[in-house]
Amino acid sequence: MRSSLLADADVIVEPNFEREIATPRKATPSSGRRSGSPAKLQPLRRDDVIQGTASGWRVERSQPPLSLARQADRRHARLSLVALGDSLARKSRGALLDRPKLAWASSKMIGRTSEIAVLTPIRQGCVPGERRTYEERARALIDNLQGQHERGMPTILSTIPSIHFGRIILIRPEQYLLYSIVKGVSYWPETDQSQMAPPGSGGPVPKPIDDYPDTPKGKGPRKPGHPPPSFRSFLLTLVEFDGDIGVYFRDIAVFLARSFDQIFDNCEDFPGTEDFELFWLWIRRFQVTSELFYAAYPDLSVVRIKQLAVFKQRFDAFVARVRSPTGARIHSIDDLFDEFLRENQQIAYGFPTPGGTY
Repeated sequence: MRSSLLADADVIVEPNFEREIATPRKATPSSGRRSGSPAKLQPLRRDDVIQGTASGWRVERSQPPLSLARQADRRHARLSLVALGDSLARKSRGALLDRPKLAWASSKMIGRTSEIAVLTPIRQGCVPGERRTYEERARALIDNLQGQHERGMPTILSTIPSIHFGRIILIRPEQYLLYSIVKGVSYWPETDQSQMAPPGSGGPVPKPIDDYPDTPKGKGPRKPGHPPPSFRSFLLTLVEFDGDIGVYFRDIAVFLARSFDQIFDNCEDFPGTEDFELFWLWIRRFQVTSELFYAAYPDLSVVRIKQLAVFKQRFDAFVARVRSPTGARIHSIDDLFDEFLRENQQIAYGFPTPGGTY
């Protein structure tokens, strides 16, 4: 009976019972032995694990213990891998340190005069409750400010006496797409957009692009799978002023406030000037670096320049009263000079600025 059972069985000796346990197993083509051939008996080691399965018993064979030399080889290989990983990590860290990091754009300062350039994208679409777009509303506000200045009227910028020069430029898509070849953009003259313009031809000029939906005549609405290209207009603000940039924008937030907000509410993500920290982060986010900044009077503040201009006018008037065109003296110089000194000992208007700039 035992010999017939061993014909189709793997014999396992269970150490707990010190007897042989025969588990029948059918021969398979991959087993490498014919049906009916005796199974090879292998002694069960002390560290082996016996698991019961639906078809019988299964032994998890433990690995034989490694020799001391083999253990030393494995330990050496593991230390080599760790050293290699540390070396690669140091090289990678060094490459990251050598690569220039992204940073805020910086303003330039020559003497006591600073500058800033901010390029902000204008919001797309129409103003809620109005038929005009955000770009049209921004242009109207800027044109009104320019008209007041041209007529000699005081403007909101007059409340910040530290400003030397200020410019706001509205950049349209057809301006920065000049000489480009962009699919979906109409150009003057009508050319094949698949080919670049030949040298010397002047290049293609884009046709005006607006925020209103464009439906080609006779073709119906655009297909959903082919949206038209979208381009933004931008406001480029360039300012030269006296003192520190942080002090300047503090003055903007305190003295301009809502008047400043009316223009830049038309730009993306503008938080307003009420919360200065959010306003400051918005300015830094859209600030661009000026590659060249030239200041003709870097050590003279706006207030000082105005004071010197008034001094020059009064001095010319004093000379005209003392001397005739022929050079002869007309009046007594002592009394007129005392009057001239009294006029110029007055403190100039707006001196110092609200930010403390002299």
